[in-house]
Amino acid sequence: MTPTTRRGAIMNLRTCKTLAAGVAALLFMAAAGCTDTAVEPKSTVSDANIFSDPSSYTAFIAKLYAGLAVTGQVGPNGNTDIQTPDEGFNQYMRVLWYSQEVPTDEAVLAWGDPGVPDLNRWNWGPSNYFIQTFYYRVYYQVQLANEFLRQTTDAKLAERGHTDASLVSMVHQYRAEARFLRALSYWHGIDAYGDIPLVTDAQPLSATPPAQNTRQGVYDFIVSELTDIIAGTDLPAPGPATYGRTNKWAAEMVLANVYLNAEVYTGTPHYDLALTAAENVINSGAYTLDTVVTFTVATPNPPVDPTNATHVDTVHTLRVFLADNDQSKEMIFPVTSDGKHTQTWGGTTFLIHAACGGNWMDTRVYGTNGCWWGLRIKPQTYNRYTAGDMRASAWIAEQWNDSQSVNVNSVGDWYSGKAAPKFYNRRADGTPGSNPTHPDTDYPMFRLTEAYLIYAEATARGAAGGNTGTALNYVNAIRTRAGLGTWAAAPLDSVFAERSRELRWEGKRRTDLIRFGVFTGGSYVWDWKGNTQAGTSTDAHYNLYPIPSNELIANPNMRQNTGY
Repeated sequence: MTPTTRRGAIMNLRTCKTLAAGVAALLFMAAAGCTDTAVEPKSTVSDANIFSDPSSYTAFIAKLYAGLAVTGQVGPNGNTDIQTPDEGFNQYMRVLWYSQEVPTDEAVLAWGDPGVPDLNRWNWGPSNYFIQTFYYRVYYQVQLANEFLRQTTDAKLAERGHTDASLVSMVHQYRAEARFLRALSYWHGIDAYGDIPLVTDAQPLSATPPAQNTRQGVYDFIVSELTDIIAGTDLPAPGPATYGRTNKWAAEMVLANVYLNAEVYTGTPHYDLALTAAENVINSGAYTLDTVVTFTVATPNPPVDPTNATHVDTVHTLRVFLADNDQSKEMIFPVTSDGKHTQTWGGTTFLIHAACGGNWMDTRVYGTNGCWWGLRIKPQTYNRYTAGDMRASAWIAEQWNDSQSVNVNSVGDWYSGKAAPKFYNRRADGTPGSNPTHPDTDYPMFRLTEAYLIYAEATARGAAGGNTGTALNYVNAIRTRAGLGTWAAAPLDSVFAERSRELRWEGKRRTDLIRFGVFTGGSYVWDWKGNTQAGTSTDAHYNLYPIPSNELIANPNMRQNTGY
């Protein structure tokens, strides 16, 4: 099956197979510096025969978006982009999620697959499977974007006779989208690894490995790129016809996050700029908060409840976590999934299946055909929720959860740690998605609620232009939706806790903990931090992941991060 995105949301990806298996995957290698055999070119086709067809530009930008969602040219696996022992483990959002959640106070993953126990136990090093794969995913995206930009200049279009005004305008739009996707991956790169190479389309393809840039240098590039495309007019407008693609407000969300963490990345805080970017999204009028969705799922002859003919579960959640979340009013930028056409073993396929498994859990409630077990919540986050919080109503008082240990007494014990599912392969009306194995549920990389919380945090940190009353209203809107009482004030520590309750398992937590100065050190510990059950103080060098060993071998210009 060739991957496509669903509901006409992006552009058809069926034509991208030839292109992505050809010039893009081939040419990115020379400049990437990731020259280990873990990433290998697919063919020797040239730009001359690829870009003779005007539709190739749509195919190429489609492949760039698909790089966030799928792992190769045949979904859910086959003809992989990156050669790894298990293709399902190298999906972009899955390795991003692992890096952001597994070492933190929000998640434990009981599997014994190579690399997983080390992330749980803080034993990771330069050869960790997921640390290496994430690095390669970042640069695979970056270099595909670079090659797209090299091949789509006005001069290149004219050289090929592609001068139709509508085609040129469309390519200009695609170029802005490619720059966004490149900036997004570079943000993930500096957040995880610090000083990394900065390779752009302005640099000619070369077999010479690139220099290692500073975190500041790459940060400045990200800010410059995003600021420029936001100020321009080429990005698509938000709406059903462009769902799944970026727009001005998605770019503002990346910029808001980059500014929010500027002090970590550069030593200079820019909370005022983070506030402005978040405020721009909020005031755009393009998004509103979802309202709570409630539906029931009746499962006849439930194996978890053999004394009853039918077991009924009532689900309270938000549409942004459901199989028809393309209809969510607060979704800003998704990584799209489709049970029939965009299949992967990462993304929400992983998040839905892995969070299911335990006493009283019936896989049919989640719209899937099987539980993978293993993914649980750590007690420090579990205890952050209180009775009546809608965000915990799916698990905090469920009968099947009663026998689960709150504490993670053993990383490898699948009953150790409470089950806490968040995503469903069911629509807002309760009907299941199109495929019980691969969900229709899109991954919400950015949603409006996060913009509210960024504004509130920046205000609590004293950002110029922040209004404490407005910030309080934003936080209380989130809490009221969750069924909780309102606050009289929104101090920084309270906003920090609310971020965890609201954005749990959305791939934000490691970055948040670092920004608040508690990911390492001993002022805040959680189960298995520092490889002890009760948690212990850890060294500051863990605030960065190591540069992969294979990259250091392939690129003599690279130096390892301190402590590894």
